[in-house]
Amino acid sequence: MRRLIAAAGAGLLLAACGREEERAPEAPPVLEVPLAASVATPAQAAEAWSLDASATAGTAAVLSYPGGAERLRIACRRGPAELYVEAPTIARIGSEERLTLSAGDELATLVAQVVDAPPEAPLTARGTLPAAWIEAMAAGRPLAVTYGATSLSLPPLPADTRAAFAEACRQALG
Repeated sequence: MRRLIAAAGAGLLLAACGREEERAPEAPPVLEVPLAASVATPAQAAEAWSLDASATAGTAAVLSYPGGAERLRIACRRGPAELYVEAPTIARIGSEERLTLSAGDELATLVAQVVDAPPEAPLTARGTLPAAWIEAMAAGRPLAVTYGATSLSLPPLPADTRAAFAEACRQALG
């Protein structure tokens, strides 16, 4: 009799365990985030392009944060014609000398200045000023900078800024 009671108790216990497993776990609450909130942070939305022209050096398109601090400077220099990038927000890598500035599929490969640069100095790079890059940028192709493992997609240049910068770059080529 004791065996029968023990077997019945064990059976009930197993049945109860099985029922617990069959119950579906409660789903976690769903957090709904409006799509617009995930598109851009306020800092990204407030970045702005401007032009900085010099009578002797050339013209630069400058991307700045809301407070005015520069995020990136792309310059078409003249005498000799060259493309110059200054990126204060990108950490310099001692073993990486290549910085790529793209306008869509058109690439400008520049040489980063990593030797003898003071640690607090911004990353700079320079190289030839490709006519095809100028035309791709003038056509509004997406701009990006790649250096080592860092890749920055840049906000588009406003049409009037883009046109003026492209013209200055063409003039730098001569």
